Amino acid sequence: MGIYVGGSYKPPTVERLQRGEHYLVFAKRFPPEYNATHWPKLVAQVVEDAGYTVSDIDRIYFTQVNLSTIKTVMQTLGLPLEKTHWIMDKWGYTGSGCVLMALDDQIEQCRGPQPGDLVVFCTSGGGAAMAAAAFLW
Repeated sequence: MGIYVGGSYKPPTVERLQRGEHYLVFAKRFPPEYNATHWPKLVAQVVEDAGYTVSDIDRIYFTQVNLSTIKTVMQTLGLPLEKTHWIMDKWGYTGSGCVLMALDDQIEQCRGPQPGDLVVFCTSGGGAAMAAAAFLW
């Protein structure tokens, strides 16, 4: 993923700008099921490494890319949708801030994590780079 017009390799010309080549481009598209396949494994591993099981998760927040992916992952993990929160219906995809925006939105609604809750964040960037973290709130 990158912006491939600019600099000396591909100087921005009128033609390239008119074709929209100066915008962010995925060099290689990842299949839509990529996150749905990899997020459950990542979540299971991070909670296991922390000494917990998936069923111990009280709240889980994902990169806000696709609601159907979040629903699929929650089903795969065996967790009810009430344990997650999404904001893409309000603000769309907002990049790297979206996971914490979902947390903040849920806190604003007085439905966020409670002291002692196991909270998991699961993120991906462009589908290729993924990370998860588990916290006791």
